[in-house]
Amino acid sequence: MTIESRTTYFYERWRAVGAGVIETLSATFFLLIVIEYFQAGAMVQAIVAASHAVGLLLSPLLTYFARASRIPVARLCALQVGIGAIALSGYLIKPSLISFITGGIVTAIVVTGSIPLLTQIYQQNYDKVERGSLFSAANRIKVMAVALFSAGAGWSLRDDLELVPQYVFVLFVAMLFCVYCLWRVPSLPLAPRPGHFPYQSLGLLKKNREFRWLIIVWMFMGFGNLMMVPLRTIFLVDEQFGLEYSPLPVALLTGVIPALTMFFFTRMWGALFDRMNFFVLRFILNLLFVFSIMFYFLVAEFWALVLGSFLLGLAFAGGAIAWSLWVTKVAPPEEVADYMSVHTCMTGVRAVIAPLISVPLIQVLPIHWIVLISASSIAISLILLGPEVISRKERPKGFRLTGEFRE
Repeated sequence: MTIESRTTYFYERWRAVGAGVIETLSATFFLLIVIEYFQAGAMVQAIVAASHAVGLLLSPLLTYFARASRIPVARLCALQVGIGAIALSGYLIKPSLISFITGGIVTAIVVTGSIPLLTQIYQQNYDKVERGSLFSAANRIKVMAVALFSAGAGWSLRDDLELVPQYVFVLFVAMLFCVYCLWRVPSLPLAPRPGHFPYQSLGLLKKNREFRWLIIVWMFMGFGNLMMVPLRTIFLVDEQFGLEYSPLPVALLTGVIPALTMFFFTRMWGALFDRMNFFVLRFILNLLFVFSIMFYFLVAEFWALVLGSFLLGLAFAGGAIAWSLWVTKVAPPEEVADYMSVHTCMTGVRAVIAPLISVPLIQVLPIHWIVLISASSIAISLILLGPEVISRKERPKGFRLTGEFRE
């Protein structure tokens, strides 16, 4: 490993602790606190569920300004997370529903909006033969932090939601710690590119046929999965479904079990990502998401909720790696951030639309109908992937099934 690789790997493992604490907000407690503590209605719930997508939608814009600023990408990430910490401190100064939602949304924007820049750091500092393994090693630490902090926060809030300000303070400290770690990571500025339109990177969809096709596949899969993610919490706490669980079992099912599963299986998926045919890997992960949704929502037994949470964690263990790194397999090294910004932007589109559809629908439709819509969308992605999985032939240009880009 080079000095840059070792330094990045060192600080990424430490940052993973803070990132895991922050992730519990979007994974479990943002929606839970809005429902149980603030008693917010369905539309506010839908907005909160879709809030993390705003940063994804803005990622091409943020990448454009990153190129214009000529600031090293790691330090730019640190500055973005610092803005989120400042926004979150607003709730600590004056607690209210508005300040909580504002702080949470800004936090989601800066965390998800920095993803293309983080991917560029991995491209710059990690060798391609070990990129998946190094990323997965740090990610294991993050998911363990998610599991432990979800369990601790769920236990603390189980009988006393008045401790919400203390939870937010811990998030604030975790964000400051992430700022420090990112500031210490070596990186280079993004090279300038011609053009003056912030979303010009979307032109890559027209330019690269293979990239466009994979984005379409991801849209169907992601829509089906993302429409069910907020419903996992609503399903457990809303009285219409008859469960009405307290924060502790909610944290267990939506935070602890998926995170622990990710911890134990992330290293396996990281190794498979470096060595396995990408289309086969994606096909398996999509199947896991379907089974996870069906067990969780259709069986209506606690063991099925546990199994559905386990399968979700198993799918996310590989999905997090595939989602974060797959563009490094199709993009020229100097354009990784641009390709990733398109990918995250398209993720943002479906992440906004999916919960804005599913959260109101759950108030008027039986849950099995929503599951059918979700499963059908993922099934389309499986059908699109099927020919590639069967043939496993090298594509004529640009993308190899072995995962190597050819200029």
